Amino acid sequence: MSKESFRRDLRRTFDEITGSPSSNLGDKVRSRLDEPVEQRAPMWAAGLAAALIAVIVVGVLVVVHPFNRNNVGLVGGSPTPSASPSPLPTLSPSPSAPAYECTAQTHIAAGYTPPPNASITTVKVGNHSDQGFDQVTITFKDTRHGDITIDVQPNSTFIQDGSGASVKLAGKYGLRILITEADEHPDFTGSTDLKPGYTQLKEARLMGDFEGRVTWGLGLESPACYRVQILDNPTRLVIYLQIK
Repeated sequence: MSKESFRRDLRRTFDEITGSPSSNLGDKVRSRLDEPVEQRAPMWAAGLAAALIAVIVVGVLVVVHPFNRNNVGLVGGSPTPSASPSPLPTLSPSPSAPAYECTAQTHIAAGYTPPPNASITTVKVGNHSDQGFDQVTITFKDTRHGDITIDVQPNSTFIQDGSGASVKLAGKYGLRILITEADEHPDFTGSTDLKPGYTQLKEARLMGDFEGRVTWGLGLESPACYRVQILDNPTRLVIYLQIK
């Protein structure tokens, strides 16, 4: 059926139902409603045809303007947000360094029977004014040390092991480091008398390497406040001297 034919059928059906506007329009409508179903068939056919045309029009619109499948959702609702990535695990902070000690003596026990005479390979110093300390690092070869004793001195005068000679180091105050079950002479490299002239650490000097006992003296500018750590790989004794 062509569009023009369909329009004519709809117009004719409408005219048959209503006719021209008049005072007896209601009577005409009631008369048509009272007709047998068979006579009113064109009206139902026209309605069915109109419904089919509406379905075809919607189908054409869908083909011409397809839905955006990426934004399917409730009408008026916001698009469902994508899941955010899981947060990376937070790393645990490293343990804080020990507090500074200003006591007369610190004793660090080995906690085991060390092998005969752990060998000291280097003694190094460093300045970290931005962090508030000077540093002394004593490194061991292969094995752990024996006991360590650190003594605060009211001056920078030390007694050499073995000879008993008195030695005055640079600075006004002192810190004495005694390491047992240790040797320095077999594998040691570097100087045994360091004079960096830092803010706190003025001099570090070997005071003894005798019968498994190694002693170092530190000459300081002000009374010693320090903290100590034992680090591994390689084994190191690290002394942080607080700058006042």
